[in-house]
Amino acid sequence: MLRVVDITGVSSKDYQTATDNALKNLSDKGHRVQRYSEKMRGINKENGRKEFRVDLKVSVFI
Repeated sequence: MLRVVDITGVSSKDYQTATDNALKNLSDKGHRVQRYSEKMRGINKENGRKEFRVDLKVSVFI
Protein backbone atom coordinates (compact mmCIF):
# COMPACT_ATOMS: atom_id res chain seq x y z
CA MET A 1 0.00 0.00 0.00
CA LEU A 2 1.22 3.52 -0.78
CA ARG A 3 0.72 6.77 1.08
CA VAL A 4 1.45 10.27 -0.25
CA VAL A 5 3.32 12.60 2.10
CA ASP A 6 4.33 16.25 1.67
CA ILE A 7 7.88 17.19 2.65
CA THR A 8 10.13 20.22 2.17
CA GLY A 9 13.81 20.11 1.28
CA VAL A 10 16.32 22.88 1.96
CA SER A 11 19.89 23.49 0.79
CA SER A 12 22.33 26.35 0.57
CA LYS A 13 23.83 24.83 -2.61
CA ASP A 14 21.05 24.24 -5.21
CA TYR A 15 17.60 22.75 -5.84
CA GLN A 16 18.91 19.24 -6.59
CA THR A 17 20.71 19.09 -3.25
CA ALA A 18 17.55 20.30 -1.49
CA THR A 19 15.61 17.46 -3.15
CA ASP A 20 18.30 14.92 -2.29
CA ASN A 21 18.37 16.08 1.36
CA ALA A 22 14.61 15.71 1.73
CA LEU A 23 14.53 12.24 0.16
CA LYS A 24 17.53 11.08 2.18
CA ASN A 25 15.91 12.30 5.39
CA LEU A 26 12.75 10.35 4.55
CA SER A 27 14.62 7.16 3.66
CA ASP A 28 16.78 7.46 6.82
CA LYS A 29 13.54 7.19 8.79
CA GLY A 30 12.88 3.82 7.15
CA HIS A 31 10.44 4.84 4.43
CA ARG A 32 10.78 3.27 0.99
CA VAL A 33 10.18 5.94 -1.65
CA GLN A 34 8.25 4.88 -4.75
CA ARG A 35 8.11 8.17 -6.66
CA TYR A 36 7.94 11.90 -6.12
CA SER A 37 7.06 15.18 -7.78
CA GLU A 38 8.60 18.49 -6.89
CA LYS A 39 7.78 22.17 -6.91
CA MET A 40 10.61 24.66 -6.56
CA ARG A 41 9.73 27.39 -4.11
CA GLY A 42 12.51 29.79 -4.91
CA ILE A 43 15.50 31.26 -3.21
CA ASN A 44 15.18 32.78 0.23
CA LYS A 45 18.01 35.16 1.08
CA GLU A 46 18.44 35.56 4.79
CA ASN A 47 21.41 37.38 6.31
CA GLY A 48 23.13 37.33 2.91
CA ARG A 49 22.86 33.53 2.71
CA LYS A 50 20.99 31.74 -0.08
CA GLU A 51 18.53 29.01 0.80
CA PHE A 52 16.93 26.86 -1.90
CA ARG A 53 13.60 25.22 -1.01
CA VAL A 54 11.57 22.53 -2.75
CA ASP A 55 8.16 21.10 -1.87
CA LEU A 56 7.84 17.39 -2.61
CA LYS A 57 4.88 15.04 -2.87
CA VAL A 58 6.31 11.60 -2.19
CA SER A 59 4.69 8.17 -2.46
CA VAL A 60 6.03 5.82 0.21
CA PHE A 61 5.27 2.19 1.01
CA ILE A 62 3.51 1.65 4.33
